[in-house]
Amino acid sequence: MARSSDLQPPWTEPDFWNDNLRRTAEALGFLVILWADLEDDINKFVMKLLEQDTLHYEVVGHIDFREKIQIIKSTAFTLYHPSKWFDDVETIINIIDNELRPERNRKGSSRWLRRPQW
Repeated sequence: MARSSDLQPPWTEPDFWNDNLRRTAEALGFLVILWADLEDDINKFVMKLLEQDTLHYEVVGHIDFREKIQIIKSTAFTLYHPSKWFDDVETIINIIDNELRPERNRKGSSRWLRRPQW
């Protein structure tokens, strides 16, 4: 009978990771890491617009990501419209909300299939 210390997860076996699976795992890992960076930047931006640096996580930790970007957009509009800065912020927010967020959700939640190796 094998001891629990002898048991290893399947991904530790050399033949488990083929090139395609490794590249897929790395791409998904980068997607998750970079999205976390974007979420952190959005949190900081909300706090900066609200001029509140001390309650960072207490405030933004309870707000959904999509709501945070709408807060940025409406606060930036109220404080800085009309200006080139606002136009640039609105463009970036629209790209994040309408292009990046749905693509991230699709890639992060979709089923990943591998082609059989012939």
